[in-house]
Amino acid sequence: MENLSPELLEPIFALACTDGGRTGCSLSRTSTYFRAVSRSVRFNSTALVSGSPQQVVQFLASFTKEQERATSLKPRVRHLCLASARQNGASARRRARNANGRGGTSWDSDTYDEDTEAQKQAQRWLRDVMFLMQMLAPDLETLCIVDPDEHGEDVLHLPVLRCAGFPRLVELAIIGQEPVVEPTSEACGPLFPRLRTFHRVILPRLLRFGHYTHIRDPMFKKWREDAPNLVDLNVANMHGMRFGSEMADVLRKVLKDRRVQLSPTMTDLVTSSWLRRRRPLSVSSN
Repeated sequence: MENLSPELLEPIFALACTDGGRTGCSLSRTSTYFRAVSRSVRFNSTALVSGSPQQVVQFLASFTKEQERATSLKPRVRHLCLASARQNGASARRRARNANGRGGTSWDSDTYDEDTEAQKQAQRWLRDVMFLMQMLAPDLETLCIVDPDEHGEDVLHLPVLRCAGFPRLVELAIIGQEPVVEPTSEACGPLFPRLRTFHRVILPRLLRFGHYTHIRDPMFKKWREDAPNLVDLNVANMHGMRFGSEMADVLRKVLKDRRVQLSPTMTDLVTSSWLRRRRPLSVSSN
């Protein structure tokens, strides 16, 4: 296949890279030639749902490196699934110590160090996600945001997303807690000028804390202003359904609910997200 021209292979690779990054990762590892030819398209569909803050860091490092290597068409992310994360290390050790009856006190130096590290990790997560969205927003066509609104000391919710807007976005799905999106000083119009379809999935955790009744009316008003071309607003109330703690369980049940009518592109992206949840992959840039 390496005798085939890049002009022939690139459209084929573009049609194949719709599964959240798995095919793109495989192409980059096949050969040096395939890695070079697929560079501009293998990031087309990206799923960052492993629950590890490091996945965003690793993706940014790989993506920016490939952009620097590109000589003609730059790599772009057109379809993104992004989920909240959990802190690593410190919180797990703290929970284990508390379970063993050795909870920290105000003078416990180990607890202080772990709390400090957890705060730093949370700050890094906020910074990395904000940078990620600012970098990808101009090219995104479909976006799925998953934040189950869990409450816990190790949960890293999505931060306030500040960007100049999403000029190409046509389909958006928000599952769980809705992040705040604020325009930067460069914004010169609606945040979502081309958005046509918006899926809002309300999870039981959100309902239990009474947030949905509080945000329902302001939500509609907000989206009329931010997305003037919105024609399909789909709100699915998942009250009464049981969800496990795994992100894969949330995505799987949402996808199987007939009230959530995602486009084929979004369906492929979300399906790949919960299928690959147990063994996340990052696109190689070697």
